[in-house]
Amino acid sequence: MIDVRDAARAHLLALSTPAVPGRDKRFIISAKSFTWKEFVELYRKERSGLKDRLPRENLEQGFGQTSAPLDIEFAKGVLGMKEYIKWEETALAALDAALVLEKK
Repeated sequence: MIDVRDAARAHLLALSTPAVPGRDKRFIISAKSFTWKEFVELYRKERSGLKDRLPRENLEQGFGQTSAPLDIEFAKGVLGMKEYIKWEETALAALDAALVLEKK
């Protein structure tokens, strides 16, 4: 998951960074790896009114792969991106936007 503001910052940094070997590689831009269980726990805690709509126990059992390990070192080294908007803020904003659309 990436916040659109971090994506925009990464694009600007990539456009203004001098050419380096390996520049043809893609940049992984993300604050951290996370699991779907972490998402559900965050939503359950911060949006308790939705708890009946969220998956219950054994969430990890329902998914094959529960996280995607990310290597952000290339982006750190080349672009200097060391700080990101917290994934929790992004996840809650995405949920809130989806709920607004749902009401339409």
